[in-house]
Amino acid sequence: MRTAFVFSIVVLFGACASTPGSSNNPLAGTDWELRSIVEGSDSLTTLPRDGLHFTSEYEISMRSCNICNGFYTAKGSNLMTSHMICTLRACEQDRPELAHLIGDTSTYRLRGDWLIIETGGIGSKRLYFAPGLPPEGN
Repeated sequence: MRTAFVFSIVVLFGACASTPGSSNNPLAGTDWELRSIVEGSDSLTTLPRDGLHFTSEYEISMRSCNICNGFYTAKGSNLMTSHMICTLRACEQDRPELAHLIGDTSTYRLRGDWLIIETGGIGSKRLYFAPGLPPEGN
């Protein structure tokens, strides 16, 4: 009887868990390549193929001049990152770092096959990502 009860609890919680790409976490299990950054209404910058990798365990990897790993939360249109650990390579002065652009809190939306992340504050930017390959090592 006790085994049946424990099994029922496990099945119940397993059914409620977020699945990759689910409505609870639409970023889970996705990989993205940065294609452009828009600043203001008419400024467009095309960059090297920097990227993002989101896991269903709420881990995020950022591939840019440096490689960063940490955790993310996607609630509504808010994207929050935390506990980011990055390599410390010297980067080209004109190459922006994804971790610095996205920061701790940004907003995001999925439009068709595109992930669009908007940074807040002064000098806000829109980052456009297309589906891509997972970062090396994942």
